[in-house]
Amino acid sequence: MKKNLLILLSLLTLIFSCGKVKEHENTLEDKIAKSGIYYEIFVRSFADSNGDGIGDLNGIKAKLPELKELGVEGLWLTPIFSSPSYHKYDVTDYYNIDPEYGTIEDFKELVKSSHDLGIKVIIDLPVNHTSSEHPWFKDVVSNKDSEYRKFYRIEKNDNPNIDFKAAPLGGTAWHKLNDEEKYFGIFWGGMPDLNLEEKEVRKELHKISKFWVDEVNIDGYRIDAAPHAYGKGEYSKEINVLEANLKWWSEFRNELIKTKKDIYIVGEVWTAPEIVAKYFTVFDSNFNFELSENGIFNALIRESARELSSKLTRVYGLYEKSNAEFIDAPFLTNHDQSRLSEKLPDLERQKVAASILLTLPGNPYIYYGEELGMKGRKPDELIREPYIWNDELQTSWEAIELNTETVDYHSQKNNPDSLLNHYKLWINIRKENDEIRYGKFEAVETDNNKVFAYKMKYKESEKLLLHNLSNKEQKVNIEGKEYLLNSYESKVI
Repeated sequence: MKKNLLILLSLLTLIFSCGKVKEHENTLEDKIAKSGIYYEIFVRSFADSNGDGIGDLNGIKAKLPELKELGVEGLWLTPIFSSPSYHKYDVTDYYNIDPEYGTIEDFKELVKSSHDLGIKVIIDLPVNHTSSEHPWFKDVVSNKDSEYRKFYRIEKNDNPNIDFKAAPLGGTAWHKLNDEEKYFGIFWGGMPDLNLEEKEVRKELHKISKFWVDEVNIDGYRIDAAPHAYGKGEYSKEINVLEANLKWWSEFRNELIKTKKDIYIVGEVWTAPEIVAKYFTVFDSNFNFELSENGIFNALIRESARELSSKLTRVYGLYEKSNAEFIDAPFLTNHDQSRLSEKLPDLERQKVAASILLTLPGNPYIYYGEELGMKGRKPDELIREPYIWNDELQTSWEAIELNTETVDYHSQKNNPDSLLNHYKLWINIRKENDEIRYGKFEAVETDNNKVFAYKMKYKESEKLLLHNLSNKEQKVNIEGKEYLLNSYESKVI
């Protein structure tokens, strides 16, 4: 009887463990190996090697010396797969480079040249959906008996278990396929969502992710729209969307590390920090939207250090509960947001924002052109204007509208007081101080709300960081010692 009971308990343990997410946790060694300063490149806008006006992979390769000089240690390339759109988040072929950007051979050369300079390369992976022009979906539209119907979320109009009025992102998510059926596309009808309940789909996505690691030796992925893999309103109400997403991304990671053990994965989880924290059990990093949207900007506009200190202490505490050695991915703006200079038009506050970004924990991400003070606001095309090189690699796929007065790269390089050289300075400061590069954040209470103060602690050492958020000289007393900071000055002590 006792033996039978032990067997039963063992079986129950096995059953429950099979349904549980295998949590990922970094070690300090992982954190150190995967650390770096990343630079997001909207490929179409960066550098044009063949004179067609469109940025391409060879253009990026030609500009690697400039990126190395800036201090960049990793590149994040927005989607480069075959696609009918200018942004290429709607893919038609996951196994090929879009001809506008080059070839697989060009990509291999870019990755190799980057690695030779000590620069890692990660690429955007949009697998929540495909393009409606993808051969799979086109076959579904033209053939009611298509073998690819199961690849997409297609439901009969009268299915009572589906909420066809669901609008998780504001607009309708269910779109007409034919008179009897609808398909789910959380972003819009041109991006039909893949069906992750289908094993063949998951198998294909594993194959895609491994292909680029094997074929080109990339260093990792930026996961687009991670919390929408199982979208709200996409499946029946019995499915717990958060649990389903975490289980899927855990499976994705565990398969991928069979090909590359030290793969680096950063997730786009654009939601509340409490939810973002949970994704540190499946990804190495997650973008810190709370810092980007409600953190550094607000602190500088309101001149309120305590608000930012409190926010970061809370967010980092949430993250640490999920993964003790979490690798944050702080950033100021990205390709979906108005640029830094729209909220902070004056150069001095942009410099302070950069200094703060580059002295916080994790892997800071710089959006291309941020280091030049490029302007950009909605619609999206104006957030993605051509980088201002003013040389033979200048792109021109769209007219420069907001950045006609932005000082170009070469002019800023020769100006010691430029924003570009400010970024170089603080990138070097970060690299030279392990406390900042690998350390943990500890807020410091002060008698002056206009000074953002914190310590970065690593092993037995620490650095004190001070940032004056105002345009006036400030004094601050910390642990019995008084410090003087000039207008918008940042210090490492």
